[in-house]
Amino acid sequence: MLSLLSLAMAVPYWNWPETPVLYHGETRIVHGYGLVYEAATNEDAVAHDVNMVMDTRCSAKIVDDVRMVNCTFDWFRIQGTAMKAEEQTELNGILQEWSASIKDYRVEMVFGMDGKMRQFDLENVDRVNQRTGFIIERQRLLLLRIFCLLDFPIPQTEQEWAKGWRIKGWVPAFSLINTTGTAGSMRLLNTPREPRNGYQYIESEGRGMVNTGSGLDNGSGAMIDCNLGGATLFDEKTGVLAWRTMVLDGQYTASAGMNANVPYYQQVAAIQRVDAFEPEGKSPPPLAAAP
Repeated sequence: MLSLLSLAMAVPYWNWPETPVLYHGETRIVHGYGLVYEAATNEDAVAHDVNMVMDTRCSAKIVDDVRMVNCTFDWFRIQGTAMKAEEQTELNGILQEWSASIKDYRVEMVFGMDGKMRQFDLENVDRVNQRTGFIIERQRLLLLRIFCLLDFPIPQTEQEWAKGWRIKGWVPAFSLINTTGTAGSMRLLNTPREPRNGYQYIESEGRGMVNTGSGLDNGSGAMIDCNLGGATLFDEKTGVLAWRTMVLDGQYTASAGMNANVPYYQQVAAIQRVDAFEPEGKSPPPLAAAP
């Protein structure tokens, strides 16, 4: 049985070390109705699902009352399955193009000193025209789907840490891959459980009733009911995430008049600090989200 006394001894703090941190991340995203992926040229294909795998190296510095975190990619790959078999070759080429360009990007994040992600952007990008600018924004939203796992606000009181704490407002885990943005109600509950392998173990569950500012890609403006479950291993000695995973399911609400049996959006994702599990620098074990 969980000992609340041991959890209430002190409030863990969120931190980022001075030395670079190597994270390994994987995700699989299913687009139930299909999502168009575009090449820099006038070519596109509709994907049913995509799989993204990365090794990213992140460094941080304190600026005023926030922490700036910059990440580069040691390795990156995105692959997918086309909705129509005859578009698979085109989709393969498009995602190879995306993999090559994303590999050279730099991710810039701004966190509050409590671990709350406040901003997520890309640098070292080349928006040469409107089409490439649109593609880069789509890539930013796609990368947010895995970097959102680093968003982990820490409570300020012992009571919250012992019993669990709620997150409201903008929760990046519920952001849709849509350039018009995501609006709606988002809530996430984090609950500490029995420590595991020397780390604090926290379970998460949440719900977001969200849509986009100008309606979804079909112009309906329908609400998406997103349910999230996940778990985190948190190193309270260093204040750094060791491992985190989430499963998210998004369905059109009944008011949309859509087929409720087809998900608008589904995702399985995980990220882990490599040296937390492989102190000798070996390759990390495969995660559950691997294709």
